Amino acid sequence: MLSDRDPSVADYPRLPGVVDRVREFCGLTPGETSRCLYLAGMGAAGGPYVTWRQVSMREPEALDELLAAGDDIARSLWDTGSLLVYVDLDYLNADSAGEAYLHPADCFLKLEPAYRGLCAVFDALGMPMLDLVTGAGYGFVGRIPLAGRAVARLASLAHEVPPWHRTHARRRPIWAAASISENEAKAYQGLGLVLEHVAHRVLVRAAATSAIPIVMNNTEVGMGPTGRECASIDLTHMGDPLDARHLRVAFGLYQKHRLRPDLTGAAAARMAPLVVLPRSRRTLMDMLEQGRGLRQAAMQAARMRVAIPVVEEGALRMLDDYAASGLARWHREYYGVRPHPPEAWSETYGRFDPAGLPACAAACLEYPNDLLLRPGYVQLLVRILLARGWHARHIAGLVHAYYSRPDIWGDHWRSLDPETWADFQVRVFAGLVADGCDRGIDFNCVSTKEKRMCPGRGCGIDLRRERDRLLARGSS
Repeated sequence: MLSDRDPSVADYPRLPGVVDRVREFCGLTPGETSRCLYLAGMGAAGGPYVTWRQVSMREPEALDELLAAGDDIARSLWDTGSLLVYVDLDYLNADSAGEAYLHPADCFLKLEPAYRGLCAVFDALGMPMLDLVTGAGYGFVGRIPLAGRAVARLASLAHEVPPWHRTHARRRPIWAAASISENEAKAYQGLGLVLEHVAHRVLVRAAATSAIPIVMNNTEVGMGPTGRECASIDLTHMGDPLDARHLRVAFGLYQKHRLRPDLTGAAAARMAPLVVLPRSRRTLMDMLEQGRGLRQAAMQAARMRVAIPVVEEGALRMLDDYAASGLARWHREYYGVRPHPPEAWSETYGRFDPAGLPACAAACLEYPNDLLLRPGYVQLLVRILLARGWHARHIAGLVHAYYSRPDIWGDHWRSLDPETWADFQVRVFAGLVADGCDRGIDFNCVSTKEKRMCPGRGCGIDLRRERDRLLARGSS
């Protein structure tokens, strides 16, 4: 029984049903063959600037310890028996990073068209994705059994074994007996291609009714009535190795606003802890009224089930839908061209002079760490070079060459892969142009200044002319 007082973070894992729900989501209940490979916990003990990339992988048996420590908990995207399908949807505001915690009703209302768009697309395909409410948005998750037909078809979409697979063994925890096969790695890459198509369908469906811009992968936007705010469909996990990424667990604590006041602000840091809960297609009003606090979560834990749903049949329909799309044709054309190999860079990408670019685009090549890691700069570079006749695969090669410079990156790529990340980022932004989802509405000098990406050097290049060239090439 729950007491009348609100539980503390320390009390929360001892409440009825909480641990059972977390175990269920991670596949850790007895007899499961589809289960997470590792867990990660993020809490105050990680230091004042803790991030998910810094936390250690822990054995699944460490769950009780992580819960008792009051940590936020994530499970591996890597699963013993399934390929997980995952899509993030977040509210972002570059001028008020704590907005979603301080004014959740306003922000989630702005997310509603994109949320409904994702629900509609997945539901029409017959994919009953679990929809988890996080601190500032949603995570949609389902699973495809590795032995099924959908994984085999996904693997057939990959042009080759992804580069990150070569270094998989050195990243694997010493206590992990499992490994990722080449076929599973190829299926993961194929899933990324198909999810881009799903994201495009949502963009087209939701853009007309959304009060804020809907972007891909946390791209910067210009100024709106309430700052630089947007809804972001985030697939960035698909640009990293499968073994390197994890996702928050259902019924786990959500305390980012309290752990990172440097990002979300002091006012948001004073807000109570939240819990990651299923929305289950409830109305927005119902979700907000029931709350996401510890007491409300414990009450829901007794009556909700959060095993990750199998979406095999829907995934096959998703594959059919993708196969008939213009994006699938463009992906084949994209991978039909090979970038220059590293041994040829000194005579190819190494000879490229950024001085001929607009100053805003040149900046990310002059200061690649960290500008070339920011999605808005990659999008800008892709748009400019596409407008000037570059093939998208060679843009990815150029970005890869900059990511591979040994003098500026330190240990940034220790658990990541620069070639995979360059390919993913460029492919996503070039694919938006090719598929007609990016019409360059913000591809102009005014918006670029609002995004604070213009260095103010007076380069004399009007980005509207670059946009006209880009759209002319895309329609030819």
